[in-house]
This record gives sequence, structure tokens and C-alpha cells, in this order.
Amino acid sequence: MLTAPTPITGLLAACVVLMAACLLHWHRRLRTMGSQRDVLAAIIDAAPYPMVARDARGRFVAVNVALEDFLDIRRQTMLGKTMEDAGVPPNIVAAVASPIARARASGQRVDETLRVRDAAGEWHDLLFATQPLRLPDGTEAGTVSATIDITAQLAAEQAALEAKRVLDEIADALPVASFQLCAEPGGRYWFSYFSAKAERYRGWSAERLLAVVDGEYPSIHPEDRLKMADALHQSAAAQSAAQFELRILVDGETRWLRLFVGAPARDPSGQLRWSGYAGDATDEHRQLEALAAARAAAEGAAQAKARFLATMTHEIRTPLAAVIGALELLRGSPMSAQQASEVALADNAARLLMEILDGILDYSRLEAGQLALESLPLDLRALVESVMQVHRPAVAAKQLAFAFEADARVAVALLGDPTRLKEILLNLIGNAVKFTAQGGITVRLDLLEDMEEHQRVSLSVADTGVGIDARQQEQLFAPFSQADSSISRRFGGSGLGLAICRRLAERMGGTLTLQSQPGAGTTIVLCVTLPVAMSPVPQGVAGRAGPPPPLEPLDVRKAILVVEDHLPFQVIMRRQLEMLGQDCTVASGGEAALEQLRQQRFALVLTDCQMPGMNGFELASRIRASGPGANADVPIVALTASAGAEVARQCHDAGMDACLAKPVRMDDLRACIARWAR
Repeated sequence: MLTAPTPITGLLAACVVLMAACLLHWHRRLRTMGSQRDVLAAIIDAAPYPMVARDARGRFVAVNVALEDFLDIRRQTMLGKTMEDAGVPPNIVAAVASPIARARASGQRVDETLRVRDAAGEWHDLLFATQPLRLPDGTEAGTVSATIDITAQLAAEQAALEAKRVLDEIADALPVASFQLCAEPGGRYWFSYFSAKAERYRGWSAERLLAVVDGEYPSIHPEDRLKMADALHQSAAAQSAAQFELRILVDGETRWLRLFVGAPARDPSGQLRWSGYAGDATDEHRQLEALAAARAAAEGAAQAKARFLATMTHEIRTPLAAVIGALELLRGSPMSAQQASEVALADNAARLLMEILDGILDYSRLEAGQLALESLPLDLRALVESVMQVHRPAVAAKQLAFAFEADARVAVALLGDPTRLKEILLNLIGNAVKFTAQGGITVRLDLLEDMEEHQRVSLSVADTGVGIDARQQEQLFAPFSQADSSISRRFGGSGLGLAICRRLAERMGGTLTLQSQPGAGTTIVLCVTLPVAMSPVPQGVAGRAGPPPPLEPLDVRKAILVVEDHLPFQVIMRRQLEMLGQDCTVASGGEAALEQLRQQRFALVLTDCQMPGMNGFELASRIRASGPGANADVPIVALTASAGAEVARQCHDAGMDACLAKPVRMDDLRACIARWAR
């Protein structure tokens, strides 16, 4: 029932008062002209609600069209008759009798909600108002009544109450608190609603969260009030949802509240309303803080390790590159057979040391998750053949059989990292060659599963070597471990090869397994799933079988600037370039290099990356930024002891054209000059 004053009850009262005034005026002017009576009747008929006037004996003296339509009784039938005599349905007569009687007895207007059935048998909820009429001398003149059908409104209110009940049940079942947040056009924000669920969050209460002091929420951390306003401002500007977090001060304790709001709605007054939910994120923040502290400590240690490795890489690889370069130059000089043998021994030892250093660096990158994998089209058959080509001299020297068997069902082009797959195969075949004294080595490529867009393949290397017992196999894939210490003494190595191979296989989503028995040889199998490439393998990619194409002879003498701070490597680079028939100018640092570039036009710049003062990256950027000039577009190739994707990216970003890894081999240097020197 409608008990509180509403716009409808006010309108109804106005209708009753208007009709009473009209009828009293009409009663006093019974002898006025008929046209005046017609005007009063027209005023009553204009009302959209059923209206009726009765005399002191309860007979109809005036009705309007709306009442005729509601009762489905014409006014000629009703005028001068009581409700019963006019044929008004009994249930309506019974319903209105009580409020009419109370109004007559009290002399005051009576409003009441009634439920009646109309002539068609349909139920209606009615707001019924009755006003008693008295003449100036106090004589009772009758009553006037007006009725408003509020069936639809009550149904809507009932539906709203039911919807609220359902929403309250849902909100109570959720692990979060629901709320409504409002903002005035002037920018002041406040919570207009916060569900009781908030009270379950460790002593919070909706009243405390909704408390406003001078337009500020004391429960919201002062530093976060502006953050909330910014988030809501952006949400309003973009008409989009928003999520933000606030710190709530409760009994001296700071807790985290995570709020999510939908896109705001705007009412006619310009006020914005956001509906959303909030949850306690305190425990999560504490866990994140603990995790962040642990991560910071771990990252600090990792960065220190990375800095150490980067420094050691440069500091060890650069002089080692000079040693290898000097040995390469020495091999091209006239010498006796004994001297050549001694140089070959020194060169092999230096290159083994370089391999060990590279292995340590690769394992460190894998351990830190810093080794990125490429996804390029590759031909596994050609890749295997290229690796076998590398090992053929050693295999021939030991008079071993060397075979490759390939499953024809394996796709010609797959997507993978050719460099890392080649690295794994080089290690596996190299181990087989190292530990096989007689018999042979067989490499197999098999299709394990064809999944249309992917293929699961295996690459196996089987040898007839010494084999490994079960106990030693357990240690084989551990870093810095070998089957026993005598292997390291006999064959050399760091014990990192298989550990790196297994880590690489796992990074590719594959496996690396080993089967072996002492005296019966070893089979090691790499299994990986690779996507089938939609395009063929481009010519000349890493892994293509066969020797490299012959280099064009360097029949033109060109001016080349070498920027290097390490004196022994300066000597090596100068000697290598002289042997290739090139003019070499050496600068010991970036500033000296810029001065040389201002004085002379060069065909190529070869620069170290890590130098004191101006490093190679800064030097390249300065050259490229120098604008029009003789050397602004000079090709720049990095000489780096720190091979890797990150260094390659830095070189590219600095404007360099290519990279050469130290130690610089003569054929690589020759190819670089042929390719880049202008």
C-alpha cells in the first residue's frame, strides 16, 4: 500500500479539492444559467481520473467520463441514484463504503488504497480519496471522491522489491562488497551505497567507509584519494570501466581495497553514478611485497652475476681473440713441419678454451632465462648434413663409418631456431666422434607424429663408442659434470655440453634422452614438436648443406678504420687487414675515431663495442647523427666479444650495419669487407 505522501497522492488530493470547490460553487448557484453549469461539468470531465459527487443521501449528482469508462455505466444511468441502484459492482460498493463513512463522520478527507474488481472481472489497486462537503451553514451537502488506478505502480514497486531481494541475496553470496559511487558536476565524490558485506572485511563497516568529513573520506589513505579521483575522471571521460586500488585506514591498520567500476551513468542533473564491487586485497599485497623483496634480491644477485659474466666475457675473450688471431696469422707464415704442428696444438687449445667460455656463457643465459629462441624456416636434412660436414675430417681421421638416414615424411620446411638446433647437433655428434674409437656413427631423422600444422620429430645420434653405465648417466646432464673425472683429463671440456643441450631442448618444448651401455655404444635422442612452415627455406640460411660460396677476391685496396682499445688486438687487426690488401688506420677510442673521420673518408669502420669513455654504440650514434658529410653513411661493423641477441639489438639501434664476433677469422673478415666496404 502507498502510505507515504507521493506525487500521486498529492495529485489526487488536488483533484478532490478542485471538484469539491466546483460543486460547492455549483450548489450555491443552482439558479445560475445552464451554461455555467456546463462549464463546471466540463472542468470535471477534463480530469483524467474517475471523479464523482454524491449528495447527503449518497445519490450521484455529478460524474465524469473517466468514471463512466471505469464502471462501464453511462452517467444518465447513475445520476440521481445511489451506487446500489445505479448497478455499481457490489465489491466496489463494499470497498468504498468504509472510507466514505469515515470522511462523513470526521469531516476530513480520507485517502485509502483499495483492491477491487472491475466489470470485466480484472483486479485493480486503487488510490481512493473522499472529501466531505458542507455548506457555509455547516449543513452536510454530500461527498466528492476521486480515484487513481495504481495497479501498474504497485506491480512495479513489488517487482523492484523482489529484484532488490534477489540482488541482496546475490551480493551477500559474493566474496566482495558492492557499492555505488556518485560524483557531482563540481567534482566531489561520495559513496551513496556500500553493501553490508563490507562489515565482514576485518572490522570494516559501511558507515565508516561512507563517513565524509569536509568532503574527504578519512578512511581512505590521503595519498590515494587523488588516485581514485584520477581513475574516475578517466572513466567518465572515456565512458569506460575502471579498476583501481586504495589503502583503507581501519583502527590504525592500513588495508588494501581493490575496486572495479563499470562505465558511469549520468542522470538529468549531471550527476555521475558508478556501480561496482570491492574486495580485500591486503593479503595479496603482502604476498606481492614479500615476493618483490625476494625477486629484488634475486635480480640483484642475477645482475651482479650478469655484470661479472659480461665483464669476464670481454676481458677474457678479447685477449683470447688476439691469441687465436695471432696463431691464424702465424699459420700463414713460412715454418717447419714441427713449428706448424706446435702452432696447430696452440690453436686447438685456444679454440677449446673459447668453446668452454662460450658454454659457460650459454648456460648462464639459459639459467637466467635470457636466451631467446628464433622461429625461422629450416630444412632439418640440410641442417644435419651441414653439421656432419663439420665433423667429417675428424671422422675420416679415425676411419669411422658416418651415415645419415632421414624419414621422407618429415616436412621439407619447419619452423624453429636453426642456430640452437645446430648447436645441439654439433655437441651430440661431437661427443659421438670424441668417444668412438672404432665402428661408426649414425644420425637419424624420424617422424614421430604428424599433426597437420605441426610435426613431432626425433633426431638421434647413435655411436659404437665406449658407452656409459647407469650410475654415470645420472650425472651426465648435470652442469659442470662428466661421467667421470678421467674423461675431462682425457678429452677436455667443461662438462656443460649436454646440460646446455637438454636446457635448449626443454626451451623448445622438447626432450633429450640417452640410452647407453658400457662397451655397446650410446644413442642420444632429441624430440621436438615444430610447426610446419608455410614458406620454403630461403637460400643461404644457417643449416644449408655444403661449403660456403667462394668469396669475391679483394682486388681493390680500401681505407678501413679500426677502433679498438686493446693493443694486442689492434696489432692483429692491422696485420689481418694488411694481408687482405687493405689500408688500415687504428684509433684507440671513440674521440680519436671521430677525429680520424673528420680528416679522411673511409670505406668501412670496424669498432669494438666495449671501450672506456665513448663506447662503440655511442660512436656509431655520433657518426650517424653527424648529418651530411663524407663519413655520415660509412658502413659500421661491430667487433664484439659479447655475442648474443641483446648485443645485436644494441648494434642495430645504434645504427651499425653488422657484427663480427671476436676472434675474427680471416675468411669472416674478408667476407665482411667484400659485403660492406663502400
